[in-house]
Amino acid sequence: MSNIFRKLRTASRKSAGTRIEGTWVEGAATAFTFYGSLQPLTGKAMLSLPEGRRNRETYLIYTSTELMSVDVNGQLNPDIVVLNGNDFEIIQVEPWQNGIYSHYKAVASKKQVS
Repeated sequence: MSNIFRKLRTASRKSAGTRIEGTWVEGAATAFTFYGSLQPLTGKAMLSLPEGRRNRETYLIYTSTELMSVDVNGQLNPDIVVLNGNDFEIIQVEPWQNGIYSHYKAVASKKQVS
């Protein structure tokens, strides 16, 4: 995938957590960078999101780096990507591995502040 439209992005990935003597301990976060093109999500695509996410700021990210979503192989922690100074979690990833222009199409939704 060409770098013409992609910009350097920052993300973090947490390793799996564990229980130690009955207490939950979160996994360590590892920062990484990748090149990605950021596109707004269309209104029609917003309707396909789960109900609780439809009112959040959401983007498509096209990248040649595989990002992890909430549902990948039982992974509980999605990758967190920093976009416009805010944290966005990856909620969906579609691999487009056709051998000609292989890439990933990821959906990033703004993290809800708790």
